[in-house]
Amino acid sequence: MLNRVAEAVEREFPDVLVESLAYQYTRKPPKTIRPRDNVLIRLCTIECSYIQPLSGEQNREFAADLEGWSKLAKTLFIWDYTTNYHDYLGPHPNLRVLVPNVRYFVEHGAIGLFEEGEGDDFCELKNWLLLRVMWEPHLDGEQLVDEFLRGYYGEAVAPLLQRYWELLIARAEQEQIYLGCFGMNSAKWLDLATLNEVTELMNQAIQTATKVYGPQSDELRRLRKSKMGIDHVWLSRYYPLRSEARQRQQPFLGPQDPLEAAQDFAQRCREFNTKAAVISQEKNFPQYLDGLQAGFLAQRNPPEICRDVPEDAWVVFDALSFNNVNDAATIVDDAEGWNGKSVRMGTKVDWNTNYHPPVRGKYRILASLRCEGTLEEGRLGSWGVYDAQGKKSLKSMTLTSQDFTTEDGSFDKKFRWIGLGVVDFVPGAYFWFAHGHRPELDAMFVDRVVLIAAE
Repeated sequence: MLNRVAEAVEREFPDVLVESLAYQYTRKPPKTIRPRDNVLIRLCTIECSYIQPLSGEQNREFAADLEGWSKLAKTLFIWDYTTNYHDYLGPHPNLRVLVPNVRYFVEHGAIGLFEEGEGDDFCELKNWLLLRVMWEPHLDGEQLVDEFLRGYYGEAVAPLLQRYWELLIARAEQEQIYLGCFGMNSAKWLDLATLNEVTELMNQAIQTATKVYGPQSDELRRLRKSKMGIDHVWLSRYYPLRSEARQRQQPFLGPQDPLEAAQDFAQRCREFNTKAAVISQEKNFPQYLDGLQAGFLAQRNPPEICRDVPEDAWVVFDALSFNNVNDAATIVDDAEGWNGKSVRMGTKVDWNTNYHPPVRGKYRILASLRCEGTLEEGRLGSWGVYDAQGKKSLKSMTLTSQDFTTEDGSFDKKFRWIGLGVVDFVPGAYFWFAHGHRPELDAMFVDRVVLIAAE
């Protein structure tokens, strides 16, 4: 079909190329047909691992496809990926493969290259590095990195940042992760000990830049932006990291005041025009930052059920930080909410409000909920915990009118703690809430969710 279109185009526009993506299900080169000379094949690397070069064992299938296309396509372009769509802000240890991969494309006949890399993790370094080597593929990658670190952050700081990247890459390689551009959260490879080491290096870099170049210097400002990567790791994984440090008797170099740190992080996001933490979050990023702060504020105000529980054995999640699928639920003023707000799920809302808590292991889970309406009996809705990676429910519960009514049969106007039981939280697990679609139920309201470590 593509060849027929290209043939028709060529009659009127002989100098025009017709482009087609060799992308996912079209990535493998054909066995019995060749693209016409005026067909441009753009091969996409979206399934590849970026902790190894494309010539590495993890990318063997892609390398075979690239070799095949290089023999078939007169004009071969590449669409490459240099970011982590599920964690724009956190460290993405692909620095060592960027230059070898560009050179690999050239060696296999590619004459055009698009690098998609809209993340924030040291993006200035990575973009500059790619631009230089796309222009001159023979240049030495390590020398280019060294040149940029010294020129952009300063001679006094560059060795610390060089060591920072060496530690991150070594840890990712040691874990033998498949570093794709989707689904790779730092929790899968960045352990507490390494995080402490790179945090100490970054703190030293900040102190050095402040002393050598001054508190108003460009070098320090650039460093403050680049430090946001590990700062976001501490904030997004704060409670499990703190608990791990206690259990393993390791140092904890995360912020002593996480709320203050989250407020500072949000201010830097505004200062540096940060757009998102994950893909397609641009519109909701301000709400994400508000939710990040709300969670730490909620932890400062423990619910009564946690008063006698050790501080690092429970964690509370504010509903303002939950995911809002398709913007169907709404944040409303609520005098009964612990902070004067709650999330309202109306009749038209199906499965909606959910959250991936950054915890692992067994926790007793409770939710602070209330309802409004006239439904006197029957199913109001449901909630539970779902394992997104295993694609199975870990536990669920039907909510009925009996869970919310008072002695006179009316809905309680105050929030009630409703327990789901003990759940073993695995990577990718999230808790969710759903409205039962009964017209008599005006709305379900979510205030907070508490997880208490189970023995």
